Amino acid sequence: MTRWRSPPSRSYHQEQLFSSTYACVFDSARLEIPAPISLENYLTLRHLLVSFDGRRGLIDDLQEARGLSRTVAGSTSHFSGTITSLKAADVLVSLPRFAASAIAQAADLTLSDLPIPSPLFTVSMVWVVARSRPRPQLASEFHSLHPYPG
Repeated sequence: MTRWRSPPSRSYHQEQLFSSTYACVFDSARLEIPAPISLENYLTLRHLLVSFDGRRGLIDDLQEARGLSRTVAGSTSHFSGTITSLKAADVLVSLPRFAASAIAQAADLTLSDLPIPSPLFTVSMVWVVARSRPRPQLASEFHSLHPYPG
């Protein structure tokens, strides 16, 4: 993801692919916790952390800003690395909604809104115009397969 609001120069082109917020995933049948998850249950359960460095994530920043904290049971660098733990342990994971929705559907888990506000973020594709057509085939294919992953 990039924090650019617009391409840095005329040499680049940017296209917004989609926007998303965050949601959480857990096994409501096994944990006997309904969706939407309450703040009390959200803070009581142990969390899985998805982070490139395994130390801290956006959810930690959101909670810290509200004087809250979570207990992290384990971490992984990719969304798909959470599925086995979600099915076998008393944990939950907070992810971008598009990934949370896909994992919940694929693994028969529960998708819930977060009990704390989460920001909207945008995923964009940026490419060098001189090295490709005005709109790379990847962007066209993405939009035809995924008009909005939300």
